Amino acid sequence: MTDKRKTEGADRAGEAERRELQDQPLGGPRPAGAQAGAPRHAPDRAQAEARSNAEGRRPAEGNPAAGVGQARRRPASEPRASGVRPVPGSHPASGSRPVSGSRSVSGSRPASGSRPASGSRPVSGSRPVPGSRPAPAQRAQEARAAGERPMREGRPRPGEGAPEGRRGARQASARGGERIDPSMRTADQEYAFQVKQQQRQRRRRMQRIALLAAVVVVVLGIFGVKLAVDLGSGADTFYPGVSVDGLKLNGYTMEEAREKLVTLNADRIEAMTVRLAYNDREWSIAPEQMGVSLDIDEKLEEAWNLGRTGNIFARQQEISRLKTEGQNLSTALSYDEELLEQKLTEVKDAVDLAATNASISFDPSAEEKFTITPESNGRSVDLSTLIGQVKTQLDNGFTTVIEVKPDIVSPTVFAADLEQATTRIVRTSTDLGDSSDARIHNIKTALSYFNGMVVQPGQEVSFNATTGPRGLEQGYQNAGVIEDDEIVDGPGGGVCQVSTTLYQALVKANIEIVRSNKHSMPVSYVDVGTDAAVAYDYKDLIFKNNTDYPIFLEGRVSGNSVVFSIYGYPLEEGTEIEIVTDVYETIEPEEPKIILDTEGEHVTYTDETKVKKKARDGIKVRSYRVIKKDGEEVSRELLRDDYYKEVQGEIYQGVTPRESGSAETSTETSTESTEPQEGEE
Repeated sequence: MTDKRKTEGADRAGEAERRELQDQPLGGPRPAGAQAGAPRHAPDRAQAEARSNAEGRRPAEGNPAAGVGQARRRPASEPRASGVRPVPGSHPASGSRPVSGSRSVSGSRPASGSRPASGSRPVSGSRPVPGSRPAPAQRAQEARAAGERPMREGRPRPGEGAPEGRRGARQASARGGERIDPSMRTADQEYAFQVKQQQRQRRRRMQRIALLAAVVVVVLGIFGVKLAVDLGSGADTFYPGVSVDGLKLNGYTMEEAREKLVTLNADRIEAMTVRLAYNDREWSIAPEQMGVSLDIDEKLEEAWNLGRTGNIFARQQEISRLKTEGQNLSTALSYDEELLEQKLTEVKDAVDLAATNASISFDPSAEEKFTITPESNGRSVDLSTLIGQVKTQLDNGFTTVIEVKPDIVSPTVFAADLEQATTRIVRTSTDLGDSSDARIHNIKTALSYFNGMVVQPGQEVSFNATTGPRGLEQGYQNAGVIEDDEIVDGPGGGVCQVSTTLYQALVKANIEIVRSNKHSMPVSYVDVGTDAAVAYDYKDLIFKNNTDYPIFLEGRVSGNSVVFSIYGYPLEEGTEIEIVTDVYETIEPEEPKIILDTEGEHVTYTDETKVKKKARDGIKVRSYRVIKKDGEEVSRELLRDDYYKEVQGEIYQGVTPRESGSAETSTETSTESTEPQEGEE
């Protein structure tokens, strides 16, 4: 009776405990007396044995390890304790999760040849009772002590998967065998189950990796095919989307594209023809005449390189962009500016016209000495302006005719001014005396070079350069010339009277005298110091027209005089000009030199004499150009300061005495004319 009560009491206690375990959540309070770090599912071995005896359980048949040490079979509905960590190298059963922060005690290890039950952790220095499990209340208390939220028994934590019961059922169903209750597994069975679980998970990982690799291979294959198609589509032709001047080049080779563009731009090049007009004249400059060209080759090269530079990825990206967006290149026209300027210079030369100054002709022998031709305007094309107009048209594609508009060029000499320059300014003359015919001939010959001469403003005139050499070959004759203070016959004698008369006219017309020279001795036809000698090789008369108008010369022999008249712009009213001399020193020569005529060529007797060279005084004289206004001197210009050297006389005397008682002879000396009628020539 007593044993029966004990048995019933034990049954009731076991039933109450099972109900408590079902009602208490996972990770309940730790049972009293549990040590920190010890397994929360490991109760006292004696309690386990008493519970086993009370329930009347027996070891499984055929199991030599059955008994006290036998692991308790856990019901399928009972979940593993929270916080249990699996054996190293093994995987926990589905649905189990260790408690955060719990670890096995260092140094603990299962006994050799055996493995702890799934979800249990051994206590250091002891062996866990197989199948022992903490009470639900104890697990809940342990979870709260670890800072975790307790869960109800039989419900998996989030992310832990299905309970082991359902998972075990699926595994059993997959094996086609009898379903094994996880609570009834032995340690070896649990270990084998975990090994298979690891193998299945490894196989799944490998399957996923293989699937991912296959996907990558397929994607790369598709990309490679697309890349090969894109890159290969333009191997010998332009890629799709490329165009030049609006012409789509895809499918064209380089040569085909060039031919198409040349044809396409033929009219565009022809439109570059330049057309110019002036009045009723027209000019055309063809494109080839100014080197017009299109940069077709450069643009085709640029278009060809689209999608062909960079690595294959950059090229494929560029080819895709060309297909979707496209890209158009435009050719540019160019021309040779030097050729264009040459052609426009030809147009300028054809249009330009020099301005014509008014002109005047002078004929001293005519009744009307002056004939005036009126002036006319000229025109000149501004080349830089014309080039700018043509460039603007070429650069902007205009096709209009350019009207050439030259500038007006005005003359510098006008007929009205020339009409005022026909006044006779001065007239001078010198006396010919008893000049020989040869001398007068020479004078007229020299005058012919100056009669009717027109001297333009600023022009210089040389007497010697105008007449040239004055020898027998030039039509001159021998006449008296001065040589070594003596008068001798020579070609061109008398020409100095022409230069002297012209000199005086120039001075009185207020014309600039650049150079003049005196004779070696005074001459009889002008005052001392107012002469102008010429000798072709060393003495010259040079003058310059220092007025703003031309001057006109008239020279001739009139009666017994040499006359020069100068015409031009008149002097101011009331103005007169004259040459004034100032002899400031006279020097007497030495006594005449006696020359004995031993040959009796000139004189015979000692009382006869003949003058060979007349003695002359030396003269120092200054000459001035004096300008008077209304009779009053307003200016005085020194022309020359001359020194005519004195001359020692020479006399021939006979050497034969007269006989006494002979008739007397004249003792007057016979002399040769020593009055110089010619100048140096």
